[in-house]
Amino acid sequence: MPRKQMFEGGTKNRILQIGRQLFFENGFDGTGVRAIMKAVGADVGAFYYYYTSKDELFDDVMENFFAPFHADFDRLAKEAEEAPYRSLLLFFIYLNDRTREFRAQYANNMHRTVRLAIRESTLTIMEPYVEKIIHALIEKGAHPILNEKAAAVFVSHGIGSVILHEDSDWITSIADDLHQSINLVLGLDADLSKKIYEEEMSKVGDKKEYFWRTEAKK
Repeated sequence: MPRKQMFEGGTKNRILQIGRQLFFENGFDGTGVRAIMKAVGADVGAFYYYYTSKDELFDDVMENFFAPFHADFDRLAKEAEEAPYRSLLLFFIYLNDRTREFRAQYANNMHRTVRLAIRESTLTIMEPYVEKIIHALIEKGAHPILNEKAAAVFVSHGIGSVILHEDSDWITSIADDLHQSINLVLGLDADLSKKIYEEEMSKVGDKKEYFWRTEAKK
């Protein structure tokens, strides 16, 4: 179905912008359509020109929030066809890096319920990309103790939850243990995995080495 045209002045974009701000600050239940439209500077009828409900706007806000993550996760999953070990490691280094940035930006001005919703959504969004990387690893000789789907869910929610819920400095201190646990679950070649792990971890301080800090590869 064709998208509705915007009113003069980009009202839909403004609703999305203000909606995100108020949802993040006050939570879903604490944000009303009237409050959003008052901040937008338009009447409530304009809201229903674009959205059928507050739920639909919240879904749009979340979709826009996660768009950059989808793009970066997809790039890593595609690179796994050539270098699956490196892609899996960079996937979680990337997640840890972005989690640090998220906390720095939103720690003091995001409603708890929205923060929890973002955490849970992140884990679910990760699954299909991690599954693609695991598939590439299997083609390179890995022997997971679980089937591809189960392994993807286990790794995404296991390692992902540690990164999203725990202090980043503590995660750094147990990085070797997390790496070993992934090796065991996915049945990876320990020597090759260790070599790539040591190479990539030595670059963590050099942010220019990471694709998400530079322009997209051609």
